[in-house]
Amino acid sequence: MTREAFHAQLDALAEHSGSMCMLAGGLLEQATRSACDTDPAAAQWVVAGAVELDRQRGHAEELVVRLLALQAPVASDLRRVVSALWIVGDVHRMGVLAIHVAQATLRRYPEPVLPVTIRPVFARMGQIGGQLAGHAAAALRARDVALAQAVSARDPEMDRLHRELLAAALDPSWPYGVAAAIDVCLLGRFYDRFADHAAGVADRVIYQVTGNPRHADTA
Repeated sequence: MTREAFHAQLDALAEHSGSMCMLAGGLLEQATRSACDTDPAAAQWVVAGAVELDRQRGHAEELVVRLLALQAPVASDLRRVVSALWIVGDVHRMGVLAIHVAQATLRRYPEPVLPVTIRPVFARMGQIGGQLAGHAAAALRARDVALAQAVSARDPEMDRLHRELLAAALDPSWPYGVAAAIDVCLLGRFYDRFADHAAGVADRVIYQVTGNPRHADTA
C-alpha cells in the first residue's frame, strides 16, 4: 500500500467514525423523544438501531486491522490508527447508552418513565448530547483541534444538569416515589456518560493531531 493510499484509508476511517457519531447522536435524540413523550414507536426505532451500530463498529475495526496489517505505521500515523480504535469504542458506547434510554421507555410503557416536571431537563440533555455528537463528528472528519476543544468545553453543562436531576430526585420533598427517583437517576447517568464519551472522542482527536499525551487516555 502506497503512503497516499494509506492516508486515504485513514481519512476513510475518520469519515466512518464521524458517521458513527452522527448515528449515536440521532439515536439519543429519538430516545429522548421516546422518554419525554412516552413514545414506544420512537423507542423501538432506537432499539432496532443496535444492529446498524454493531455493523458500523465491526466495519471500523476491520479498517483498523487492515491498516495495521498492510502497513507498518510509525510516529503520527501509528498514533492516529491506535487512537481510532479507542474512538470507535467510545462512539459505540454512546449509541449503546442511547439504546438504554429507549429500553427504559419500553420497560415502563404504558406508564411514563419520566415525571412531567423533569422532562424539560431531559429534553435539554438530549439536545446537548446530539450537539456534542455532531461536533465530535465534525472534529473527527476535519481533524480540527478547535472543534474538539469545543466539545470538551460543553461537557460540564451536561454534568450540571445531571447534578440538578440528582438533587431533585434525592430531595425529601420528591413527590413521585422511589421507582421514579431510580429511573431519573439512572437515565441521567446515561446522558452524563454519553457526554463523557463524546468528550473522550474529542480528546483523542486532539491527541491524534498534537501528540499531547494528556489527551491520549481519557473517559
